[in-house]
Amino acid sequence: MQGQMKWLITGFAALCAFGMFVLIILFMQGRLNSETLDSLFGKDEIAKQETITRPQKVNYSLPSPFSFAEVSRLSDELKKVKREYHEKLKSLEIERKELERFRQDIEERRLEVLKLMQKVSLLYGEIEKSAKKTADGDDTPLTKQQVQNLKKLSKMFEGMQAEQASQRLNKMKPKVIARILLSMSSRSASKILASLNPDIVKDVTQLMQNVK
Repeated sequence: MQGQMKWLITGFAALCAFGMFVLIILFMQGRLNSETLDSLFGKDEIAKQETITRPQKVNYSLPSPFSFAEVSRLSDELKKVKREYHEKLKSLEIERKELERFRQDIEERRLEVLKLMQKVSLLYGEIEKSAKKTADGDDTPLTKQQVQNLKKLSKMFEGMQAEQASQRLNKMKPKVIARILLSMSSRSASKILASLNPDIVKDVTQLMQNVK
């Protein structure tokens, strides 16, 4: 028992002597500091283990606020987009109004044409009836109004294509056709006469010569 105690004391004294020797060497080299002492005594390992086991604190960083220059630039861009939008909207509104005005003009012209066509149709009917009545009678000279009616009727036929005019004239009596053709220019009358039904051309030609 005493021998073991003596051996332990001797070993502890040797360990202390070695430690003092190491400290003297470190002191002479200028490396004796708290970090070196912590390393010698194992404190740095304990600190490392505590760092590993201890939950680390996470730092969350928020985005930095916009600078004044960036805010100003974004504001200018927004104003530009807004201005372009309003200009485009204004342009579209102007185009819409122009299209609406154009549509109204077309509608007004269409109504005017319809009214004119109705008037022409009524006038044509009156003139045609008057011409038929005059031609179907005897050879009594026409009144001033009857002459005017024939001239209007002949002018309407003269404005048509020869084929179109002849189709309508073919439905009338030769005497009426003769009076209408005589109220036209010779050129227009010749074209229409050439397009008439061959069965009535001879009668119409003879009547035109007799009326002259």
